[in-house]
Amino acid sequence: MSWLDTRRLAFSWSHSRDALYAECPRHYYWRYYAAYGVNTPWETLDRWRIYRLSRLSSVPILVGHVVHQLAEESLRAARDGRAWAAGTLEASARRNVERAIKGSARAMRRPEARSARNAQVLDVHYYGEPFGDEEHAAAIDRATRYARGLRDHPLYREAIEDPARIVALEKFSRFTVDGFTVYAVPDAILQLGGRGLLLIDWKTGTSVLKRLARYQQQMRVYALYAREKWPLLSDPLECAIAELHTGQSIMVPVSSDEIAATRDRISGSIAEMRSHLVDVDGNLARREDFPPLAPSDTPLDALPAQCARCFCRAACYEHLAPKGA
Repeated sequence: MSWLDTRRLAFSWSHSRDALYAECPRHYYWRYYAAYGVNTPWETLDRWRIYRLSRLSSVPILVGHVVHQLAEESLRAARDGRAWAAGTLEASARRNVERAIKGSARAMRRPEARSARNAQVLDVHYYGEPFGDEEHAAAIDRATRYARGLRDHPLYREAIEDPARIVALEKFSRFTVDGFTVYAVPDAILQLGGRGLLLIDWKTGTSVLKRLARYQQQMRVYALYAREKWPLLSDPLECAIAELHTGQSIMVPVSSDEIAATRDRISGSIAEMRSHLVDVDGNLARREDFPPLAPSDTPLDALPAQCARCFCRAACYEHLAPKGA
């Protein structure tokens, strides 16, 4: 029996959880229920395999994570009076992505490394997709470009040049809606001149504008959190999406009515998610109550776009599972 067989997760809500549920209920089930024995006592699939699948990463996600981590570390250092030397962001991004790619490849070659609880594996390695020197170099270049985009972004410059204004950085925080925990992790919170807060979210990738409505919802969740956490300090309240590909700052309206509507939307999302549980009080789920987007025998070229790149496609479509993974 592994630690997963006796693990129980309490119900909670976050923007990312809501987004995954909206995209695919079955993927949501794999990620938040199937691996945990107390939440899904009737699940027959290998829990460790599901756990590993649901925690795969991709090169874009890896790069985004590295850049966010460097933003936090560099701003924290500046606030503590230890400003980083020029070029450190780019050099660190290259080094960290290089280390993660090599670690992922090594984990797939060595079962004992792959079985580690915190092993970080890329989907291209797990599924045996082409990832040679050209793809490796492109990943390093991507990391360097976004680290440079962070360095040059006006909102990052504003924070790094006056770090005394930094209120919080990547703080894993929570508040409650309808008695349930809601997680919110703003990338950076700055104090405005005199009074008020500016909430910042760094975004990598080239599709920020296509996903703008979803990102605006995310920022309003952060605004609701800020109002709960700092009721006196957070008026006025400004929210900005820092788009690192173009250097734009996209301001998100956060009126009192919009924040109230966000609370209502979270409440509705919580009710919808819990309505599919077989035992609401115990937070117990069954696989059949969270349907996939396509039948299990669907060939790869006929899968919905979400499924073709989904980390958990090997769980939904057994014929797509890589040998020995």
